Amino acid sequence: MVGFGDPLNRVYIRYARFSDLWMISSLSGKAFKRYGRYEKTIRRWFLSGNTVTFVALHSNKKGGFIMVGPIDIYQTAKNYPEVLAIAVKPQFQGMGIGRELLLKAEEELKDKVHSLEIFQKASVDRELKMVELKEYVNKLESRIKECIFIPLWIISGHRGCFRGWGIGS
Repeated sequence: MVGFGDPLNRVYIRYARFSDLWMISSLSGKAFKRYGRYEKTIRRWFLSGNTVTFVALHSNKKGGFIMVGPIDIYQTAKNYPEVLAIAVKPQFQGMGIGRELLLKAEEELKDKVHSLEIFQKASVDRELKMVELKEYVNKLESRIKECIFIPLWIISGHRGCFRGWGIGS
């Protein structure tokens, strides 16, 4: 949990829990009333598992939330993150909660993107190394096939007799 403000009026920001869904959907229903039944959309997004949601707490009271997710949460191709919804209850407005929610969401996205970049680099580097090793193995196999194998008995001049070579003496 992240806290800001003086100790008596501290605001904490944490990941949303399932128990926060009622507050999130009812607040979004009021805040986004002009767009229709937005609370249903918010619930669907929250339950999809494709979003990250934070809740702001002031004196243990839920004051607002921010929900971040891919532009099209049902798309399986490239997804780019965006703020899907942000709302602060009227009695908590003017306290910097909205700004702090945005900063927390931005920080979280940067961390996730950084982690994904590290994973992608490691994966790509590994894949490139595997391609390089495969090419090396193929080159070695072709060199082995080019070699002419001469049976040992031809070199020694004695069929089945390897004395003098230290074999079978």
